[in-house]
Order: sequence, then C-alpha cells, then structure tokens
Amino acid sequence: MTPPADLLVAWIVRQTSLEAIAWFNAKRADLAIDSSPRAFASIFGSVVRRMGKGALALDASDLAAAEKARPRWRPNGLTGDQAARIVLLLDAARTAERFAERVKGLAASADLGVLVAIYKGLPLYPDPDTLVPVATEGLRTVMRTVFEAVAHQNPFPAESFPQSAWNHMVLKTVFLDSVLHPIIGLDDRWNDELAGILVNYAHGRRAAYRPVAPELWREVGAFAYAAAIADLARVLVEGDPLEQKAPALALTASTDPTATEALARRRDLADAVAAGEITWNDVRSQTPQTWKERNMDESSGANSSGFACRSTSSSAARDIACPCCGGALTAEQIASLKVQLAAEPEFSGDLPTGTMFIDPHCHMIARTTDDYAAMEAAGIVAVIEPAFWLGQPRTNVGRYTDCLSHIIGFEGFRAGQFGIRHYCTVGLSSKEANNEALAEAVMDILPSFAGKEGVVAIGEIGYDDQSPLEDKYLRAQIELAKTLICRL
Repeated sequence: MTPPADLLVAWIVRQTSLEAIAWFNAKRADLAIDSSPRAFASIFGSVVRRMGKGALALDASDLAAAEKARPRWRPNGLTGDQAARIVLLLDAARTAERFAERVKGLAASADLGVLVAIYKGLPLYPDPDTLVPVATEGLRTVMRTVFEAVAHQNPFPAESFPQSAWNHMVLKTVFLDSVLHPIIGLDDRWNDELAGILVNYAHGRRAAYRPVAPELWREVGAFAYAAAIADLARVLVEGDPLEQKAPALALTASTDPTATEALARRRDLADAVAAGEITWNDVRSQTPQTWKERNMDESSGANSSGFACRSTSSSAARDIACPCCGGALTAEQIASLKVQLAAEPEFSGDLPTGTMFIDPHCHMIARTTDDYAAMEAAGIVAVIEPAFWLGQPRTNVGRYTDCLSHIIGFEGFRAGQFGIRHYCTVGLSSKEANNEALAEAVMDILPSFAGKEGVVAIGEIGYDDQSPLEDKYLRAQIELAKTLICRL
C-alpha cells in the first residue's frame, strides 16, 4: 500500500513543471534540517506561487489507490498547491513536536487558500483527536469555500466530531446555502436532536415565506414528530415539484399514522416513491450546488461568476478581455462606464476601449461593505490594500497577526463578494519600529505573511521620526522584499 504522502507527490510530479518540482524537493529538504515554525510558515505560504493552483488530474485508479491508502479519503478536486501543502504538513507531523499546535498556529494566521489545504488534509494527519478543536474552528467561518473543506468529501467530521459539533456542521451547511449530500457519514450519524434542529429551522424559514432546501428533510422522517409531519405535509401540497419529492420520501420513512395520512393526500407521489421512481439520489441530482442559486432571479442581472467584469448578458459580444481576472468585459459595460464618467463635471472626452479601474491604495479594512458595492458600481475591478498604522500604537505582535490575517484573508473574501480582486501589502509600520521588542517580533512573523497569495509588496514602510530604529527596520524590510522577490 502506498502512503498518502507518496501518492500526493506522485500526482504532483505527474503534472507540475520540473522547476517547480525541484523547488518543492529543495524546500522539503530544507525543512528536514530546520522545521522551526518560522521556517515552515515562510515556505508553506510560498507554495501557491511555485506549485500553481491547477486541479490534480486523477483517474479511477488514483481514487482507488487513495481509498486503499486511507478509507473514505476523497482527493477529488485537490489542486497542486493544496496537495503540496498537505505533503509538507505530513512531513511536519513526522518530525515536529506538538503537531496540533503547529497546525493551530498556521490556521490562526492563514489566508483562504491555506485554510482550505489544512482542512482538506485532516483525514491524513496523525492523532485526529488533537485536531478536533482546529477543525471545529473551521465551522465558524462565513466563507463557504473554507467551511466546505471541512464539511464536504471529508471523513474527519464523521469519525472525530462529538455530536454537538456534528449537528452544528450539518445545520451550518444548510444555513450557508450549501448542500448536504457531499457530507461523508451523514446517514450513519443522523440523530433525533439533529432532526429536531433542522425541523425547527425549516419551520422558521417557511413561517417567514422563505424557501427550504429539499435535502433538509432527508432522514427527518424517521424521527418526525407531530409538528414536523405537519410541516412535511404542507410542503407536500404547497411546494414546487422538486420540493414535493423530499417530504414524500421523508413521510414514507415515518411509522407515525399521521405521516401515512398526509402521504395519502398525494397518492401519485406515494406510488412513485414505492415504485422507486423518486429517490434521494433523484432529489440530489436536481438540487443546485447551492440552494441560493435556484432561488436567484436570473433576470435580475446578479453576477454569479464572482467577478465584476464578467457579463451576465448572453447576447452581448465578449471580445474585451479583463487583464485583472481573465473575465470578459462587454461593449455594453464599457459604454455604461463611459456614460457614468461623462456625467461627472470634471470629466471630458472619451475613455479608450477596454478601460477599467484599479485602486492601487485603499484601506478597506476601515471601510464598510457599502463601499465595496459602490466600487463595483463604479467599475473598479481590483484593489491593493496596504497594511498601515491603525491610529494608535500596537503593543504586541498578536495585534499585528490579527490585522495582517484580516487584510489577507477576510478582506479578500469580502471584496470577492462584489467581483473585486483584492491584493495587499504587509509590513512593519515606521511608527511602531521604535518599539524594538515589537519590531523584532513582527519581523519574525512577516516572512510567513509576505509569501501568501495576494501579497504583492512590503509596505507601508518608510520613516516617521527618522530614528535609527526606523532606519534599521526599513532596511531589513527592503532586504526581505528582495529575498521574496516582491516589489516596493
């Protein structure tokens, strides 16, 4: 049997450039000599720049090898950078003491890509019980990509979560408009407490005239009580054709006489369930990847692509490529942008075809979400957010860790909700360079942040009082920028 780490390396080698593989092997060798948290974090953060984000091309034999190496391991959808990061973590698990603390520290200052890699590797790490707090912390996120790295195609929750965490995860899946069927072990770990939680949630949604995902009713029938059966019966009559299939299946699983009575009102659905014409696989196959997609008014012009520059018009010409995200700007979008700008009193003249706006210096951490909406409306497709002085001195490195993590992680997510690409810079503020103990601590963590995806420079840096310490740390950061091949 081939160990998971060796499988991952083989899959990486199969589709990665020789230069990238040489870099990866060299860094693994470096970490075998120096696996300190600082050295590990610096290399771990740089992986995406070297290994790329292309999905691993896995065939049936690869998936069979994965199942043999680790039952219920589903590597489908892993990207090159994720696989490489999981390998580095597996290496660290063999050599580093207090591995769970190492993973917890990485997750605390991780960007979205790092978090996804950490959580997708959960089934492979040793001593799973020590990693439950790290995994459950991932359930608290509002970033669905991160949440689904824990919840979907991952056997760790079913095998290691206590019931309270498991029930929380299933409810949060529905709450985030995600889907339930990729949760491994869902049928095995269904319980009456979870059924009650979901029924109450569905009851509240329907009372507010909001839709309920059909999958929510899966397995509820076996635990259904009077109020739940009443809700199921209501959906059976009032729901659309897809919604009606779910309560028909759920009521069939109930032994309560009132469930039988409710199902008798829709004999056509009852007969279809009995004949095997309606199954949970049928419901699953017809349920969109997110329930919200099904309820979105496609005529509203809502942008589901995640990029402001991608058009929602099927009839518009798509001949203007966006250099920011690779999307397509339409003639209609450009014309609209010209009209908006021409209305400004200070503007005169025409914009060149393909004009777009990138804000090279904005502190979005201090701005409201409404400002992102306004930027999207104005045609801004990307921003660069520098780390900066917060208005009063930070007194410990933890405040720097929190601030840089927020800028790199959550601000990138927040911008993405409006189709805006978010880039940033990281650095030690000159105002705080005069606190030498703080400055040294920040310089220790800065390399791990500077290598992260989306970080394009070291900054804001410079002088405030022009003191010797400011000069010392300005020069140190310039050298760091040279080392990381960043731009000042």
